[in-house]
Amino acid sequence: MSCRSAVIALARYIIWYVSTLEQSQQTCSMEAQPGAFVAHSGSAMIIKNVICIHEEDAGVLWKHTDYRPGGRSQTVRRRRLVVSMVCTLANYGRETTPIFFLNVLTICVEYIWNYLFYQDGSIEFEIRLTGILQVYVAGDDEHSKFGTTVAPNINAHYHQHLFSIRVDPMIDGLHNSVVETDIIPLPDAPTGSPQNFAGNSFITQDTVLKTESGRPYDYQKERRWSIVNPARKHYSSGKDVGYIVGIKGGATPVMSRPDGWAIRRAKFLTNAMWVCREVEGPKGGRMWPAGKYVPQTRDEPDDSVGKWVQGKKDIENEDIVLFLTIGTNFFRPRRTTLQC
Repeated sequence: MSCRSAVIALARYIIWYVSTLEQSQQTCSMEAQPGAFVAHSGSAMIIKNVICIHEEDAGVLWKHTDYRPGGRSQTVRRRRLVVSMVCTLANYGRETTPIFFLNVLTICVEYIWNYLFYQDGSIEFEIRLTGILQVYVAGDDEHSKFGTTVAPNINAHYHQHLFSIRVDPMIDGLHNSVVETDIIPLPDAPTGSPQNFAGNSFITQDTVLKTESGRPYDYQKERRWSIVNPARKHYSSGKDVGYIVGIKGGATPVMSRPDGWAIRRAKFLTNAMWVCREVEGPKGGRMWPAGKYVPQTRDEPDDSVGKWVQGKKDIENEDIVLFLTIGTNFFRPRRTTLQC
């Protein structure tokens, strides 16, 4: 058996059973807070114990030892503010679910969402995966190339969890730009030359993205992106103020073929970062990277990020929106046994 499931358009369709409608206090070290959610009827509903807000130690902020005579060692620890929630999903339901209309083995999946705010102004978004694997009963001495054995005669399918994170920036104002930065060896400077005598020189290469597009992650160039405001300069460096977008730890290539079902319905999976002009109308702006009604599509919808970037609108110093594609692969057994 093979598993070709991919989590697509998480932003709208998966979080339908948010926080089990009432989370246990065990998921939060402090008193959990209620949150508002949109019910299937479109009405607002309040969910108890859905948002956890607490502060915690986050390791060493900085350390320095002065080795000179009379010097001393200094260590400063850092704190971070954590805003979190948990989603319990049954997206492999045996019975027909109101959203996915699936008819396969029921599996409980939990996503833990942590928004981490640090003292230096950096923001980290962490997704933790827990719950139960999708498994099947394998025959004696059966070895499947589509999964891994997690217990005697129990095989867990290989699968991916892929997410699209929408970022609508306002860095010191509405009009922003995206700068793509690559780290490369110093070009046209061979080892032994005056510019690169030892052969270890390297530089950063900045490219301001001009038009709407999707950009791949390049591990060889340690690629990263910055969202900047060209109208504002940093007081010290003189460079445009902005935030660096770091997704190296989460960039995951999709395993589906280019003409596969997942790619045809969710083009956003093919690039690590998409940037397009924000276009707001009577029904809102560009919100859903795979369209608003993913379960009802067979091909890429017109209202999706793959179609938006074909417009090639200018994005330099404009009102822009980014979609970041991150994820993970599951190829190993869980270290603990969970039961629903």
